[in-house]
Amino acid sequence: DLDLRGILSECENRGITFDELLTVPEQDEWVYSDGKSTTCVVFILEMYKAAGLFEPMSSSIQVTEFT
Repeated sequence: DLDLRGILSECENRGITFDELLTVPEQDEWVYSDGKSTTCVVFILEMYKAAGLFEPMSSSIQVTEFT
C-alpha cells in the first residue's frame, strides 16, 4: 500500500504524470489488498459479460468502469 508520496514516486519511476494515472481505466481482473473492487452494478454487469450479452465487444468492456 502506497501513500501519496509513494504513488507520486511510482508515477515518476514509470514516466507518467499523476493526471495520466487518474485516467487509467480500472481493469476487471485487478485485485486490491482487500479483494476485488465490486458493487452491485459491477456484479450484475459481470454476469451479463460472462453470459455473452456484450459480444462481440466483450473483451473491450471493463465492467468496473461503469460505477
